[in-house]
Amino acid sequence: MKLSAKTISINENTELKFHPLTKKLYKILMQAYVAGGQKDYLVAITQKFECYSSLPVHQIDMISSGNSKYQIIGGCFTLFFDIKNLNNNNAIFLNYCSTRNVKSEYKARAQKEFEQDIINFVYFDFIRAISVLSLAKPGAMYPELREITQEFESDIWGELFGKEKKSIHNYLLQKDFASLIGLTRDAVGKQAKQL
Repeated sequence: MKLSAKTISINENTELKFHPLTKKLYKILMQAYVAGGQKDYLVAITQKFECYSSLPVHQIDMISSGNSKYQIIGGCFTLFFDIKNLNNNNAIFLNYCSTRNVKSEYKARAQKEFEQDIINFVYFDFIRAISVLSLAKPGAMYPELREITQEFESDIWGELFGKEKKSIHNYLLQKDFASLIGLTRDAVGKQAKQL
């Protein structure tokens, strides 16, 4: 990835939205908590962090999508993340951009590479987050996660799990997801079916 970041401040005119991939991954993560019978846990943990509204408990990774408009690409895969209550007191905002300097005739290609870098970044942030979360049934995420990884393609799955670059499957396979979250493939299958 060829990305660089700088810290920015937001104000009341700043518009924050999820990147389309981030939005889908955040949704399946929250659904996995509910599927695991942890809805009350979600509410309780959110309330505990509400009392620390003046501490920077979030590090939000973003990309610019226009004048005072940003898409969130990372830092949101936590239980107590609330996009509506982000401010300069409770979050540190990092704006990412490409480090590539390209000639004007290569701008379209560079933009496509930047968009792929962002997709890879989102997946890595999601992987990092789910590796430390306390999900009762993480396998519940797999069916939708497989669809998402087919929609937002990335070579990182093959690279992470040591597959050939030109594998016919560049999405997340069930056996690889099981390995990633420390479950057996059967356990992932059973949890996914319980939805």
